[in-house]
Amino acid sequence: DAALLLLDKGAEFDRANVNGVTPLLGAKQNRHASIVALLRDHLYPLQECILCREPDVDAMARLLDGGAAIDRADEYGYTPLYLACREGHVDAARLLLEEGADVDGALSEGPFKGKTPLIIAKENGYSSVVALLKEHIYRLHAAAKTGDVDAMTQLIDDGAAVDQTKEDGATPLYIACETGHIDAARLLLEEGADVDGALSEGPFKGKTPLIIAKENGYSSVVALLKEHIYRLH
Repeated sequence: DAALLLLDKGAEFDRANVNGVTPLLGAKQNRHASIVALLRDHLYPLQECILCREPDVDAMARLLDGGAAIDRADEYGYTPLYLACREGHVDAARLLLEEGADVDGALSEGPFKGKTPLIIAKENGYSSVVALLKEHIYRLHAAAKTGDVDAMTQLIDDGAAVDQTKEDGATPLYIACETGHIDAARLLLEEGADVDGALSEGPFKGKTPLIIAKENGYSSVVALLKEHIYRLH
């Protein structure tokens, strides 16, 4: 009751004492489970929502609207998105991504150091979460695949890397050429995309945008690429 009263009065519940011990760590060390739960509810409300058997996405949205820090890591280094992906909660992960969560944030310490939300979702076999993350991570690739130049322009203006590679080495330019979207390819070339980038993995390893455009019979894309290569050399 005293802890709850102090929290309600605005006590700084994440400040460490002179020995570096925070209230949460002290409660854990002294095995005060109810106080640990109370402090975690205040410190990491999004994580606590996600750790429920069925996360309440509406409650998460209200927490975010109320100012909950979307990328705040808990005492283990887990962000809300990392936990949602670890537990396979696709709707919670989708909400966090839509609200701007850092999709690339990796754990900085512990036995899972270096693991990102995508890595942990893959390891735990949550294919729907993996697909969601890839769609978010490779948005420029997805827009290039459909030839959506307006979306591509917006993504590039927002800082998307024109030469970002997928696991097999495919760049947005490669995807645009593979699918025959000449306007998408032209935009990427104008933005400085690497015309010579080849796939590094898979059955099409070594193929460049020019090779794949030729093989797929996209003569106008081939002409565009050759013109660009000629100007470069």
